[in-house]
Amino acid sequence: MKNPMHKILFVLFCFLFLSIFFLISSCKNEKYTNSSNDNNREGSTKKVTENNNEINGSNFEKIDVIIGKKEYKIPLGYEIKRQKIQSRKWVKIELSLQFSIGGIIDTTFAFPTVVRTDNEGNIYVLDMRAKCIKKFNSSGEFQKKYGRQGNGPGEFQSPSRMDITPDGKIIVLDSNQNRCTIFEGDKVYQILSHLQPIGICLNNDFEFSTLQVLDPIGYAPIRRYNFNGEKIRDYQNVLMTKSLGDIFIGALPFINGELFRSKNDNLIYVPIYMNHFVKFSPDGSIQFSRNTIEDIKLPTFKRDRFDVINFRFPKEHISAYYSSLLEDHLYIVSLRETKKLADGIEYVIDSYSESNGDYEYSFKIMLDEKLSDFHATINKIYILKQDTELSVYSYTLVE
Repeated sequence: MKNPMHKILFVLFCFLFLSIFFLISSCKNEKYTNSSNDNNREGSTKKVTENNNEINGSNFEKIDVIIGKKEYKIPLGYEIKRQKIQSRKWVKIELSLQFSIGGIIDTTFAFPTVVRTDNEGNIYVLDMRAKCIKKFNSSGEFQKKYGRQGNGPGEFQSPSRMDITPDGKIIVLDSNQNRCTIFEGDKVYQILSHLQPIGICLNNDFEFSTLQVLDPIGYAPIRRYNFNGEKIRDYQNVLMTKSLGDIFIGALPFINGELFRSKNDNLIYVPIYMNHFVKFSPDGSIQFSRNTIEDIKLPTFKRDRFDVINFRFPKEHISAYYSSLLEDHLYIVSLRETKKLADGIEYVIDSYSESNGDYEYSFKIMLDEKLSDFHATINKIYILKQDTELSVYSYTLVE
């Protein structure tokens, strides 16, 4: 090192070596930060981008997914804001039965699964086994039947979900045929679906949204389309998909739930199992997510193989047994608080604010048969029961 030039070269070499070392180290750290392993750690402060929105995933709850011998922790795509109220505020509901349709000794319905109404009080019932929709007026008188069994326009094989616009447009989801059918007066639109969705709602007179669970990592679970079947937008993913990289996981049925159109072109998503609900803006971004008043943990999803999917979870994970959106009130039926008594089954229904998600109050309804669907309007409650009877009540809530 006596030669000054050698000394200079040695210093430059050391500087270059250290620069390369720190560059490699930073690359490794970046790779580690972006891996799913780091995202599973509670102390992660990783930021990702979903639908062009930067999201900090440090406080997001995670769902354990076990497929064969591989285990993943998948973060939700948002933070759930907790309810301030921890105990129920009870109000009394006064019910008056107006009329009933169908029943176990009646042939009106074969297997009714969904009930909805329009602005004029007309009642629409999806009869899955009869493969049609039956329309009744506000007094319960039969008016019209939509659809039948078959493969042509307006025909069904396995109609599973239905929604109605205020003016009476009907959309029906036939999951096994991977298509939606829209009835608008005498017009029938038949639209091919994407990834066999299991949830649907009409956003307005020209657009609808679907919920799919077959590949929620590769594609947004909630998508919006027009009546030509053209995609309008993807809604922000309910899972933080960036944390998984290129990993293929397949179907995640714990995402299953209900979609409701709400005021100002917003959308409400109520998952059956994940103990919260989400409000989306018209542009597809999330406004907020709130938990229910119950303390129910996120489910653990297990399956032995990719091609075997169990769509049922233990009952203790059900956080939204049934749900209905009425203007500023989101009603969620609690399975945990449902009780079988000597004179029937007592169902507890919790109300949350549509505008901010705050818990409001709870009330109880006593039924003589198990619930099959629940729908509320300003002055009526429509209850489908498993004995194929539809009961229509007028009601008043008393503080």
